[in-house]
Amino acid sequence: MSEVSIIWLELKRFVALDQTNHTTVISGTGEDGKIGIKPVDLLLMSLGSCMGLSIVY
Repeated sequence: MSEVSIIWLELKRFVALDQTNHTTVISGTGEDGKIGIKPVDLLLMSLGSCMGLSIVY
């Protein structure tokens, strides 16, 4: 099973790190929302890519 780490950076900003050292900046709404992906958008991207890979493979 995959493992990830979520590290709090500041205010509403986090960085997610997977077991192969890929990172994603996650940010809440508001003034800092221009840097990073909103959690809800990240969830939709994850579901969409999982479905896409299931269809292709």
